Amino acid sequence: MSEEFATSAAKTALVVDNTSFFRLHKDVPLVVPEINAKEIFNAPLNIIANPNCSTIQMTQILNPLHLHFKIKSVIVSTYQAVSGAGNKGIESLKNELKTALECLEKDPTIDLNQILQAGAFPYPIAFNAIAHIDVFKENGYTKEELKMVHETHKIMGVDFPISATCVRVPVLRSHSESLSIAFEKEFDLKEVYEVLKNAPSVVVCDDPSHNLYPTPLKASHTDSVFIGRLRKDLFDKKTLHGFCVADQLRVGAATNALKIALHYIKNA
Repeated sequence: MSEEFATSAAKTALVVDNTSFFRLHKDVPLVVPEINAKEIFNAPLNIIANPNCSTIQMTQILNPLHLHFKIKSVIVSTYQAVSGAGNKGIESLKNELKTALECLEKDPTIDLNQILQAGAFPYPIAFNAIAHIDVFKENGYTKEELKMVHETHKIMGVDFPISATCVRVPVLRSHSESLSIAFEKEFDLKEVYEVLKNAPSVVVCDDPSHNLYPTPLKASHTDSVFIGRLRKDLFDKKTLHGFCVADQLRVGAATNALKIALHYIKNA
């Protein structure tokens, strides 16, 4: 659909495409405005691709850190909301929770494996975690995991190693990501806080003494990427760990597309 209609529409207007079809096309910029807005005006096909939702929030954390410290490699595990699979994902969670809670009310010891049926996902999502988003490729990674790797490289113009594991969890809205970032040199944690506090669209939410850290519920219906649980690795002084959360329907899709369009209108 995007191939047919986006190409046609691009004859008379700039197209911001929110599907995956054009993301890795060599003549189509893949844009997160906070990172590479200049690429909006380097679109020979008059099409701009909106990145994958998980990629958008991750790159908004990685890019400012890379500019300041130089990243050597990244390991990311995602905890992705059911709404990332559309209405069918939401309905699956709602229906399965209703069935499970009704059964547990009658018998708290009941085996839910015998009760719940898979809906939108390969397994029931209620009270579960499914390490399977999109199709598996021959190398053992899912398409979602490879999107995060290749799209990040294209957006940031880098080639450092990225290893991703993407997991669907029974959360309605907002994706979470556990990040382990290895830098080329040792770093000062205070500098990390300063870099991220000054990064556009990023909110540092990190005070464990007051139970302050990002959660999907609090990130929902906002346009920021929240980052917390920032800490140095216990054994490797060059590695930083953190936990970021963003509303994937806004930050990871609609808001990013809108920012692209507004930047084009303002600067064309």
